[in-house]
Parts: sequence; C-alpha cells; structure tokens
Amino acid sequence: MQQKLNNIQKAHKLTEQLNDDLAALNANEPHFSQGNGSKDIANSISTIDIVPNEQTAVNGEFNDNSAKIGGWQEPIPLKATATAPTFPIHCLPEVLRNFALAVAEHTQTPIDMAAVASLGTISACVQGKYRTQAKIGHTEPLNLYLIEIAKPGERKSAICSHFEEPLKAYERRHNEAFAVDIAHSTNVKQVLEKELDALKNEIAKGKKSYSDMETKQAEIIQHEEVKPLRLLCGDVTPEALTSLLADNNGKMALFSAEGGIFDTLRGLYSQFANIDIFLFGHSGDTMFVDRKGRPRETLEKPCLTVLLFIQPKVLTEVLGNDVFKGRGLTARFLYTYPVSTVGKRRYKIEPIPPAVEQSYHKLCDDLLSITQKELRLLTLSKEADVLSEQFFNFLEPRLGKDGDLEHMADWAGKHHGAVLRIAGLLHVVEGVSKNGKDFADIPFESIFSITSETMANAIEIGNYFLAHAQVCYGIAGSEVENDAAYILGRLKKQKPTQFTTGELLRLCTKFKTVDELTTPLNLLIEHNYINEFKPEYKGIGRQPGVIYIVNPLLYTDSEKI
Repeated sequence: MQQKLNNIQKAHKLTEQLNDDLAALNANEPHFSQGNGSKDIANSISTIDIVPNEQTAVNGEFNDNSAKIGGWQEPIPLKATATAPTFPIHCLPEVLRNFALAVAEHTQTPIDMAAVASLGTISACVQGKYRTQAKIGHTEPLNLYLIEIAKPGERKSAICSHFEEPLKAYERRHNEAFAVDIAHSTNVKQVLEKELDALKNEIAKGKKSYSDMETKQAEIIQHEEVKPLRLLCGDVTPEALTSLLADNNGKMALFSAEGGIFDTLRGLYSQFANIDIFLFGHSGDTMFVDRKGRPRETLEKPCLTVLLFIQPKVLTEVLGNDVFKGRGLTARFLYTYPVSTVGKRRYKIEPIPPAVEQSYHKLCDDLLSITQKELRLLTLSKEADVLSEQFFNFLEPRLGKDGDLEHMADWAGKHHGAVLRIAGLLHVVEGVSKNGKDFADIPFESIFSITSETMANAIEIGNYFLAHAQVCYGIAGSEVENDAAYILGRLKKQKPTQFTTGELLRLCTKFKTVDELTTPLNLLIEHNYINEFKPEYKGIGRQPGVIYIVNPLLYTDSEKI
C-alpha cells in the first residue's frame, strides 16, 4: 500500500507538465512521448512500479505464476485457444467410414478433414432426389454447405482430390457414352437457329410470312438439347454458377481447396456482392434470373452442395462480413476446425486399400445412378421423431437472451434442419450400401423411414459441428474483441509506454469518438494489456485526462493477442 502511495505522489508532480505537453501534440499525427519534456515524463513514469492487479483470475482460479515485469502480470489472450472434439467417425456408414480412415492415414491428416469431405461427396450425389420430413410442413433437402479450416501445408488439395474423383470419373464416363448424342443435339440446334435467321431475312423481303417464323421458333423450343453432364465446378462467378445449375437440372456441387469463391462473392469482380444463388441453392426455393442480353433462367428447386477448404484468415473475414452474416450466408455452412497433424506426420504411410477405394467409388456411382422423376420424401420413425424433438428442445432455449448460443443464433437456429439433412444422407447411404442402385425402386414405404439409430448418429455429428461452430465464431471474435485486437495491433506498431485517448484516436482511425474506445480499453485492462492512471485534479485549469500505461510484456510476446 505504501508503495502505491509513493507512486501516486510521484505521478502527481508530473501532472501539470504532462498536461502542457499533451496540449502541444500535433493534432494530425499520432505522437507518443517523443519531445524532451514528454521523454522526461515517460522516464519518470516508467520508474513508477505500476501494479495492474494484485492477482489475475484465469478460468476461475487465481494465476500466481504469471510472468512479471515491474509488477505486471502476463497478458491474458483476448481469444482463448479452444479445441473442439474429433469427428465421431463411428457415426458414418461403413463404406464412408473405411474410406475416410484410409484417406486420413494415407495423407497424414486429421480424420475430421476426410470425414467431412465424405459428407460433401454424398451430398453432391444425392441432392435433389430426396427430402427429409421432421413434422408436417417442415422438410429439408439433402444438400450441405461445408467449410473446413486448415492452415497452408495441411494437404487440403489432396483430401479434396480423393473425394471428388468418383464424381469426375462419372462425368467422364457419361459424356463419353453420350458424345454422339451431345454432338448431334448441338448441331441440330445450330441448324434450326440458322434457319430461323434465314426466315427473318425472307420475311423482311416479303417472301415469307410471320407464321413460318413462329413455326420454326416453336421447333427450336421443342428441341430437347442434350448437354454434357456437369457435376462439379470450382471457384466460379455467381452468374456462371447460375447457368451451370440451369444446364444441369438445378443441381451442382462446388468443391474448392482454396476458398477463393468468397473473394468473388464479396464483389472482387463486380461492384456489388452477389450471393443470391448461394441462398436459393441451399434452401431450394425457386429462383428467377433476368440478365441483360440473355433469356430468362428459371431454377426450380435448385440444389447446390458446397465443400470449401479455407485458411483461418479467410474464416475471420467471412464471419466478419456484414453482408454475408446479415443475409444468412454464414449461417448456412457447417464448420470444422480440426487439430493440425503438422509436426506429427510420418514419412512412411499406408496406401489406400484398393478394395476400400473401390467400395467408395461404387457407392458414389450407385448414388449418382438413382434416377426418379419426382423427389421422394424420407420420414422419421416414431423413435427418431422423439430424438428430433429432443434435439430441437436442446437447442432452442440457448438461442434466446443470455443463452450461450445467442451470439450465433443465426447459425444455431438452422442447426436442427442441418441435422435432418445429415440424417437423410446417412439413411440413403445405408440403404444404397445394402441394396445398391435398386434402393430407389424398393416398393416398401418402410424403407423411407429414418430409424432412431440413424437419427442418433446424425445428432452426434450435429453436436460435433455445433462445437466446431462455437470455436469458429469465437475465433472470429465479438466486435469488442476485434476492436481490442485492432488497438493492440496499432500499439505494437508504435510501441508507446503510455497514451491518452486523444493520442489513441489519432492512431486508430477506425474509431471516431472517445466513447467508442471505452469498452475495448476496459477489456484490455481486464486482460492485463494496459492499466489506467488517473492524475489528481487540484482544481486549477483543465481537469487532467486518464493516462493508459502499456504492459511491456505486450512488446516481448507478439503472438499473444
């Protein structure tokens, strides 16, 4: 206590000199104690043994072993490093489970990456063929939006390549088998269009009637064009994606090991962000597209599957984008952020067993070969419906005020529906694994009833994605945490020993008023990055403002923010 009183007395003597010096600061440039007077003050204040806190509480316990410099305790990171559970691989059907384990071993990557990629693949194979019904009036399509987060060098491309190969192979075989029909159809359409142009010229000369043109136009419309099959695309523009969906019966899968699609969606190649196709492609709502110079495109019940591998920096940008979040794009994705295996990988690895790979390829072929004129409905058994209701009731109270999911209610509010989609996918894979491509032709309605075991597996996978979403939203941080991290970044650049709010406003240009600094500065105080010093007011002149002292440990451990 006596030490603190001595410190205060020392500081009081410096107050008037400090106030005069602060008044002389350049109004346009950040200035942190660079003049001689300020230097003397800085030196004097640096001799004061500031004791930010007697003890710092970490996770409910007092941390008495923190590193200290001149009484400072070690800063507490703003964003606590949290880990989420490993993917419950036992919940996947056998064929997917075996292939995911083999790929994870072969690539020396977390099982999460392969397991989530397997869900993306079967989503691409099954989408548009079934819907899951939980209760009357609530159905969900079976397409998923998935994001896998990994740093550079985590072999994202290798994972993506292994799982998308069956789709590419199916494309090749189909287009080779129908190459003649595709070419003939294209030629016929081109001839019909040229004949129509010739008729227009004849009508202009008075040699043909409008009825002849109308007849030819009807012939073109009635022509059923055979186009090459496309199942997959990469980082495309929203406009190109819309056309791909229109050309492929409203179904498409976007797989990318880079995640550059978000740059496109933010408006990198156009003035405005265009995310409509991703919103409609997830919900399955009919979409009408009118573009200048092109015929109107109608997408009835579009189904889009998205599997993206992105870096942590991209995750922060995506979750922090007001347009993406405000319109519900970020809430449509399921996230996984697995623990890295870098530093633990082996040189000698096991190859993927041929029988395991063949079983996976056959499963994908059978799923892709399911053809049905009408979308079929998958219902829940009574036992599965009980589990579905319990999961809904488990989530709902947590979305409201003071709930632990309130800050991510946009995402969590869609999670029950996501679990229904996963249940439908697991059910179809189990059925096709047992019955092959004949699964769709089995006449018994019971085959379309999802069992309680399948629903329980879907819920366990759903809880996995919930935990990872909580980690990802935590990494993206709250607005206050982001503001505090921004201030720390600017302080590290200038390395002041202390500052005032006026100086900080000139340094941190994103803030416009002192009031905007209050909450993030308080957070930095709580986390031992700074401490505030309030000089005594003697009743003469302007009341001195608060001086914030910077923890010197901030500049010795740059990784802790």
